[in-house]
Amino acid sequence: MNWTLFFAILSQIESGNNPDKIGDRHLRHPAYGIYQIRQPMLTDVGKLTGVYWRAEDIAQRPDAADWAIQVYTKHWIAFHSLPHTYEMYARIHNGGPRGWERDSTLQFWRKFELELNKQERGEG
Repeated sequence: MNWTLFFAILSQIESGNNPDKIGDRHLRHPAYGIYQIRQPMLTDVGKLTGVYWRAEDIAQRPDAADWAIQVYTKHWIAFHSLPHTYEMYARIHNGGPRGWERDSTLQFWRKFELELNKQERGEG
């Protein structure tokens, strides 16, 4: 698992690398920044680590956002005894604690996988 590659693909898919993007404004918890982070994920990270962020603030701190995503996804992968694959990390990021089993995350995974394959072939 190459985290640099993971985050490069994630930011491209989620926001086109736009740190100012605010997505899903119609939902209770909009998504912020290059990774489109929502408050419930950060609340979970706070419960796990004691470090609490607001989604609006972490969107402007890529280093903190990277850390929070790693804490969150690693926790749920360990909790569910899942393999450490790009698919599991991407689908949990996209769909929450049980994202790996949600049909709704398959389209996101397909986009991620397409970009991953391009990167691995040196086309990205």
